[in-house]
Amino acid sequence: MANEKIIEFYAENSFVSAFTSFITQEITDWNIQAIEDSEIIIIPKYFLDDLYKRDNCWAIFGLKIFETQTLKKCNREKSILVNSATERYLIFRKQYENIENRLSLNQIALYLGIQPESLSRIRKV
Repeated sequence: MANEKIIEFYAENSFVSAFTSFITQEITDWNIQAIEDSEIIIIPKYFLDDLYKRDNCWAIFGLKIFETQTLKKCNREKSILVNSATERYLIFRKQYENIENRLSLNQIALYLGIQPESLSRIRKV
């Protein structure tokens, strides 16, 4: 895709969702794509809502996931607004050190919001 963007990477054993769509139950504008063979468990919203009502532990669990995702989103937005491309790359390397070697340079560049050529220059420094 010529207009492809990468918003986030998730490592194995992560909760992945188009969270806004999940909460509103409206169609999402985003695609979620696995870059490796994956085992996926689909949990419908009504099922989670029922768990939350049955046991407060599940409600707390859901809140913790929400908090974690909200912090990731806020940190990402802040990084895009205030950090240079080099700083974003260094943050990326720290945050995704366990999956960086499984990603192409193009995927990393799309995530950082820079051209692959710029990423190559940054990596040489």
